[in-house]
Amino acid sequence: MKALGGAAAAIIATPGEAALTINQRYVNRALGVTFCRPRDWQWAELTTIGQAAANQIYESDTQALVEMIRKIQGPMVTCSRGPLTDDPTSIAPSLYMMVPDMDVVFPDNRRLRNLLGSEFTIEYDLEEQALADLKNSSALVPQFEVVASPALRDTNGVSAVETTFSYHMNTPIGSTLGPIRSRNMFMQQDMNLYVFRAVDAPSLGLDESVALEESLNTIQLLKRQDSATD
Repeated sequence: MKALGGAAAAIIATPGEAALTINQRYVNRALGVTFCRPRDWQWAELTTIGQAAANQIYESDTQALVEMIRKIQGPMVTCSRGPLTDDPTSIAPSLYMMVPDMDVVFPDNRRLRNLLGSEFTIEYDLEEQALADLKNSSALVPQFEVVASPALRDTNGVSAVETTFSYHMNTPIGSTLGPIRSRNMFMQQDMNLYVFRAVDAPSLGLDESVALEESLNTIQLLKRQDSATD
């Protein structure tokens, strides 16, 4: 808590909204996670995120895979260097935090949780999740290339696995935009899997590696609050 600074730590410790932003910092007490956006970036509205995702043109001809990915990995919060738009011909360097619905990935989770109650726990193989993400991503986007295979990293005392891949983005006019770089970090607390995607495009003059690394280094997992009044 000390690393957060007095004001942020006090807000996190005080009952209130489950999720909120404090200047550069995002806090989600229900999920037990906090991080800072890069300086001079902006938080995106959820409606804008949804519009941008809906207009993404995927490479895969397997609609079931596309729908599954959209269902389990919708962004919870996004920040970007410039405004996100629903224009699929443009890109803004961005950092996405997602908490996939693991009950979709592992259908038995819900049954076991109902059966065992608080005794049910599960530990995900983060490397396995990262590899599955690479496989699914390779089927969704054109000119996909693995830049960095799964590697362990420590983020504020929490073990995580990180990968990097590049891809191009299809546009409505039949061209592609890219290459786009995506650094992907996976971590777990309780039964939640957290996925952070740091996206930029160095070859397009959009290299935000320093700002994104600084932001990734601010990620901290907190004690979860089950409700706003806990």
